[in-house]
Amino acid sequence: MAHPSPLVSFVQWKPLLRWYFGWEWPTALRVLRAESGGRPTASNGQYKGLMQMGAYWYSSVWHFNPYDAEQNIRHAKMLRDWCGWSQWSTY
Repeated sequence: MAHPSPLVSFVQWKPLLRWYFGWEWPTALRVLRAESGGRPTASNGQYKGLMQMGAYWYSSVWHFNPYDAEQNIRHAKMLRDWCGWSQWSTY
């Protein structure tokens, strides 16, 4: 079975990023691409999902499923509003 193009894997999230991040969607898309490559099931230790949210945020503060794409993006926007883009080393 052929794998989907890497371009499709992260660009498909553009509408959702535009919805949540508004005019900052290009920055969010670059962060998403660098963090997960557009894979909602991406995991790097405690960091999970499209925007690689840390365990502290998805299990202690907001209690959400980090692998649910919309929940991950919505909470990434909340984190961005609260702490800025510096929460992502790929920014």
